[in-house]
Amino acid sequence: MNVMKGMRAHGRNRERFSIWGAPIAKAAVGWTTFGTRLRFVSIGIVLVSLLGSMSHAAELTLAERQALLLQSPPRKVVVATVCTFLGRKMSAEGRVAIIDRFLAEAVSEAARRYPGSGLDLFVLPENALQRGGEGVRTAGNRALRLDDKEVREIAALAAREKTWLILPMQLAEKSGGRDVVRNAAVLFDRKGHVAGVYRKLHPLADKSGVFENGVTPGNEAPVFKTDFGKVGIQICWDMSFEDGWAALGAAGAELVAVPSASPQNIPLAWFAHRHRYWIVNSTPRDNVTVFNPIGLPDAQLTKPGVLVHRFDLVSAAIHWNPEVDEGRVFQRRFGDRVGFVWNAREDTGLFWSNDASLSIGAMMKELGQEQMDAQVERIRKALKAR
Repeated sequence: MNVMKGMRAHGRNRERFSIWGAPIAKAAVGWTTFGTRLRFVSIGIVLVSLLGSMSHAAELTLAERQALLLQSPPRKVVVATVCTFLGRKMSAEGRVAIIDRFLAEAVSEAARRYPGSGLDLFVLPENALQRGGEGVRTAGNRALRLDDKEVREIAALAAREKTWLILPMQLAEKSGGRDVVRNAAVLFDRKGHVAGVYRKLHPLADKSGVFENGVTPGNEAPVFKTDFGKVGIQICWDMSFEDGWAALGAAGAELVAVPSASPQNIPLAWFAHRHRYWIVNSTPRDNVTVFNPIGLPDAQLTKPGVLVHRFDLVSAAIHWNPEVDEGRVFQRRFGDRVGFVWNAREDTGLFWSNDASLSIGAMMKELGQEQMDAQVERIRKALKAR
């Protein structure tokens, strides 16, 4: 991951040098009174300083990204996630049948709870689709390709229900001219087309260095554009590493789906809070949870089944201050046009607009309220100035 980011940054820096390198080099020729070594050191310092400042200027802070997002109209999404255990012995055909049943249940529940909204995203647990049976041990034996019948059947389910669908699977594919197997998650769009593939960055390694019975790690954390927002994916053990989550935040992810074999909550709560995106996990046991951008469970199911939940991707985190009155200042001014949850223990609330003609950012501006990350940035600048 870091290598790939470094390569991309190097490419951007080369483009910047093509613009600025000529005048800098011309000026350097005149430094004839200096020794050769000193001239090169001086040129290097100038280049590093220039490129570093330009790179920093091109990056948005979390507060700046949030400020742009909060000027957007409200965007309600309906997401379904599944808590179920699919053992390794189950065949791929059996898994497709179970996925079909859960998806139909999710669509029915969405229609009942949110009439007219439809289902926007359906998330399944890690390795939901793979070959099974006695003696099927290695990743290669369990893997399927994107054009295999069972994968195409899942694509058809997404098209049938007109929903985006995340299918975690053991994926066989070509990479660098050779056959590899990935612990992957395939994103299908509402027509059943493959919109993107996330390949697990941090598969579990045994003590001999073999990853999950023969999978190859991925090397990037892409953000996928859907018709409802920007979606990222992490898988299970990824929750123990910061780099993928940070990359998704920097790329503007608004929702991160986490297919997992583990029902852990603490890391996901932290990453939701740290990067201000929504997180939806799918697990084989104990719980599936929707975490909001202040790191708290917005909805949770603690037994096998399907969890369906609606929320707004354009939501503002606001910390306690004397004027906010635990959110009631918004309620007094905007009534039902605003929605919010306030957590007294965390002294923090999450706010969103229910009025398509008025963004939550505009409401905050009218009331003189600032998002929590802008407040942190303001304090950081004051400390630096002091």
